[in-house]
Amino acid sequence: YEDEDNDEEESYDSMSFGLGCHGSIHVLFERLSTAKAFLATLKSVRNAEQPVGVATLLAMTPTTVNDSSFDIDHTKPKNESGELTCGARFSLTPSSAEISLLNDVPLRLLSELNRPKNSSLLQQLQVAIDGLRLKSGAKARYQHIHYSDEQFSYDWLVQYLIPPIHLVICGAGNDAVPLVKLAKMLDWRISIIDSRSHYATRARFMDADLVQVVALDDQETLQRLSKGAAVALMSHSLTQDRARLKALLPLPNHHWAYLGQLGPRYRTERLINEIAQSLPNPAILRQGITRLQFPIGYKLGGDGPEALALGIIAQISAVMYEQDTVSPDLVAESLPLSAGAAAF
Repeated sequence: YEDEDNDEEESYDSMSFGLGCHGSIHVLFERLSTAKAFLATLKSVRNAEQPVGVATLLAMTPTTVNDSSFDIDHTKPKNESGELTCGARFSLTPSSAEISLLNDVPLRLLSELNRPKNSSLLQQLQVAIDGLRLKSGAKARYQHIHYSDEQFSYDWLVQYLIPPIHLVICGAGNDAVPLVKLAKMLDWRISIIDSRSHYATRARFMDADLVQVVALDDQETLQRLSKGAAVALMSHSLTQDRARLKALLPLPNHHWAYLGQLGPRYRTERLINEIAQSLPNPAILRQGITRLQFPIGYKLGGDGPEALALGIIAQISAVMYEQDTVSPDLVAESLPLSAGAAAF
């Protein structure tokens, strides 16, 4: 922390290092050769969209100063004894005792971790991983674990690494362009689909991760892309939006994380009524409608596609990160459905 009594020093530090907030940061320095496996794991989480639990040993302190183990250099992640050392990192599969090393330490460490004396340690780390996995939302998931045995006290950082937010944009119109740019600035993964091949082109959306022509009756592709994703329906086409809504609204709870429909409220009500009348059991739409955001995005003011994109990004972020959000304007119970959909 900075010394509040030394204004000159505080001013210098603040300008040089940005320490004006009087906060503290703990930094783990690693050699690139040691961290390569961890970097590969981060890349795998992004590309495969599969979360991974990781435990990293940040510090270990002898419980007894005269302990003979204190002679070993425990500040290095590698030594010939195969013992647990500072910087050791391994992955833990949720609800499983399977572990794999993520840095350049002796393979004997695996047997060391599986020794009976370390069983309670692994159990604590596993419980932490499982707890982080069960949390919802896109927030960062990590936990510090303190563990002691007869020789050492250990400080672990347990992380549940999750893929970046996946935004699926149904509709490749001009107003999707600034939405892609803003989402990419947040490091989101972007997929754009449209049934119109002259709209869904790579030349129009160079920043998107996926640009694909998807037929309106191709529900399998839409369901696959929308799993765990934020979906924005903005095709400016009643036919397009009706087909996408009909495929997405009946899906099981939390198949998609966010669903927003562009356009005025009366337009979306019309689409929902038409979809409900075409189904033998309109009640299957109820759960999806209660979570549907329409009109899409927050009204933050401003005109044009850029202002619209900002409102959409703000709303998606609030929902995905489970901040206090504005409830949808319309819930299933209050929908003015036509007589043909009265069963709904």
